[in-house]
Formats: sequence, structure tokens, C-alpha cells
Amino acid sequence: MGNAEPEHSSAKGKGVEVTFKGDEQVYHNPKSQVRLQQPLIDRLFEVSDDHPSASRQAILDSSIQQKLKADRERLQKLGDEVDSKVREAFRKQSSSQQTKDDHKSNSSAQLMEEISSIKDRVQQRRNEHTSEFLPEITQARSAIATCLKQYKDQPLKCTEQVDNFKKVVRNLESVRFSLLHAFSSAINSLTMLTFFPPTAAAF
Repeated sequence: MGNAEPEHSSAKGKGVEVTFKGDEQVYHNPKSQVRLQQPLIDRLFEVSDDHPSASRQAILDSSIQQKLKADRERLQKLGDEVDSKVREAFRKQSSSQQTKDDHKSNSSAQLMEEISSIKDRVQQRRNEHTSEFLPEITQARSAIATCLKQYKDQPLKCTEQVDNFKKVVRNLESVRFSLLHAFSSAINSLTMLTFFPPTAAAF
């Protein structure tokens, strides 16, 4: 008694041969020599469907919303960090400028005190030198007066006394000029050191 062969039937349509083996359908195109089984056919139809199911669409929408939310949070965090850095940089710049202004103000006050002190010392030296030359000036002036009294009608004979008086005055003016020059130089040097202190590179 021979083995029973499985049921087998076939149908043709539009160049595609469909073979039924029990509950299984096999599609066969003799021209392409390709056989497609029903599970693969169903899967291809699902993949090629242009309209996804409601559940798949909901999952897709949720994923997109989560990504957008994450991007917004990341951008917000980045913006907060940039804003914080800008405020900190502005605060440091303002603090540095205030420190410079305070230093400049203190330097100006200190400079004025130094100038006043130097001026007082120069004036004192001037008075000392004036007092030093005062006897010579008084003596030279008296010599001229005596000579003019003696030679009322001949003032040219008092030329020597007049020249001596001029010499004493020139000496006094020379001392005063030297003191003034020293005062000016001291002020310039003090100003440069106060507002433009030397750096290590200068040495």
C-alpha cells in the first residue's frame, strides 16, 4: 500500500502560478524563477502600506514630541548658560573699571599732595636764597644811591655800582630759575610715575 501524496493543486493567472499545499499558498512566476510564500507576501503588504495604523502613528507622534521637548530643553539650558556667562563677564568688567577709577582717584589725590609738598619746599628754598642775597642787594642798592648823591650831575660815574647791582639781581634770578626748573622736572617725573608706573619689561 503506497504513501498518500499531499493534496496539490495549481492555478495560473497573469503569468503567475499559484500552488496550494494544504493551507499554504506558493506564488511562482516561471519567467522570474522566484517563489514567494504567503507570510512574506503579507509582510510586504504591511511594510508597503502608506497609511500606518493608529497605534503606530501614536507612537511616532509621541517620539517626535519627546525629541522636540528634549531639543527645547537643551536650547533653553544653553541660552541660560550663555546669559549667565555674559552677566558674569559684564560684572567683572564693571568691577575692574571701578577698581581702575578708584586707583586713578587715589593717585590723583596723592599726586596733588606731592605737588603741594614740593611747592612748599621750593618756596622755602626761594625764601632762603632771597634772604641770602638780600644783604648783597641792599648793599648794591645803597652803593648806587651814595654814588648818585655824590655825582648828581655825572651819573655815568656810577656805572660800576649799577653793573654790580645788576649782577647781584641776575644771580638771584638764576637761583630762582633753577628752583623753578627743578620744581617742574619733579612734577613731571612724579606724574609719569603715578599714572604710568614702570613695568618689569622696562627693566
